[in-house]
Amino acid sequence: MSVVADAIRAASEAAAALPAVIPQSSTEVAAVGPAPSMEAFMSSGVKADYYIQPEKTGYLQLDKKGAFEEISAAIIISEIKAVAIARFGDPAKYYKTYNGTHAATGEAWGEVLRMGYATDPKFKGAYNAVELIFVNQKDIVIPKLDLNIPQGATLGYTTTSTTGRLVQSFIATACQKGLDACLVTLSCEKLKSSKFVWGGLKINLVGPWDIDGE
Repeated sequence: MSVVADAIRAASEAAAALPAVIPQSSTEVAAVGPAPSMEAFMSSGVKADYYIQPEKTGYLQLDKKGAFEEISAAIIISEIKAVAIARFGDPAKYYKTYNGTHAATGEAWGEVLRMGYATDPKFKGAYNAVELIFVNQKDIVIPKLDLNIPQGATLGYTTTSTTGRLVQSFIATACQKGLDACLVTLSCEKLKSSKFVWGGLKINLVGPWDIDGE
């Protein structure tokens, strides 16, 4: 199988991973087991130089600084990681698993879910997410904000329970074109419900990324 085909398969798994191992009630906790393609996602959590925050204003922030309409970046789709995230408590605590059996912090995943159901009546189970690492393509320098992000710095982002569809759309487009290493632009899409407004990361495909020529 070609490298691109492998990348497409990995991206498809990342977009739809873990649906069978996320219990929807406390009675289903015992069913938790290994996630699909566990080996591909066994490494630990996303580590980046800076982190992207889409804001309800329609702009992106980097480490909670700035207001960016667009950021030029690149990403390798086959390096996207699928993760399940459990959020519960007040203040909220977050736990995540890459393999469906243990949290990234070491706890048994079934025990994490039991704790969520036992301590937070609003807890509805874990949700699917993906972790992405982008490579910045243009220097970002804003002295008054003490922001100096060089070309080549990594930018991290994890989808939420409501923003994953935006990433799925990008992955589907890239896969249709047979691309793994992609040049992209990042922007913020405003999302709304009847009561709330929030931001999600929109990834716009520019074309193939020549990694050796960066």
